[in-house]
Amino acid sequence: MAESVAIWGAGGHGLVVSDVARASGLAVLGFIDRDRTKVGKAVNREGDRVRWTEEEFLAESSRCLVLPGVGDNAARDNILRQAGQGVAGAVVHPAATLASDVSLGRGVVVMAGAVLNPAVVAGDGTIINTAAVVEHDALIGRCVHISPGAILCGRVEVGELTWIGAGAILLPGIRVGSRTIIGAGAVVLDEIPSGVVAVGNPARVIRRSNL
Repeated sequence: MAESVAIWGAGGHGLVVSDVARASGLAVLGFIDRDRTKVGKAVNREGDRVRWTEEEFLAESSRCLVLPGVGDNAARDNILRQAGQGVAGAVVHPAATLASDVSLGRGVVVMAGAVLNPAVVAGDGTIINTAAVVEHDALIGRCVHISPGAILCGRVEVGELTWIGAGAILLPGIRVGSRTIIGAGAVVLDEIPSGVVAVGNPARVIRRSNL
């Protein structure tokens, strides 16, 4: 029998996570959402419904495992903290390519077309989005979001709760701090500190982030 999970978050990203979960062989029991008006409503073509508010789910004595289904890093981090040991293991779309020694934390979701090469480590709650590439020996912190088409070259390090924008490129050995935003299409040639927004080619810090 397939392992069962609930998807915590019934928005667009939650729908993608539910698709990855099904493709990887999990049974989706339904969705969890903070909006009480969504309870009972179908949210996808498979007929999956929002079955619980967050409060109702946490109050259940025998909860199923959950996968975080929100793209926002801070919200996903909060879900992991609330769910504790009830967070499911990593889920990987069968159309993704992973080296045999990749290490993924709990609640990690790897989307279709992503490539993770040898010795990549990704912390709990991280998203490796569609067609992103993470090269060898990269170290990705907790609740990072690597957006579609981003390329992280070898030995890159990314701190927790950082957002790497769609199509961004991080050159080999680059370090990016925690709670930082790398803009879509940015090309990162030098170290980027924590708590900032960096955009452009080459990437330059333009302001503090609000993450």
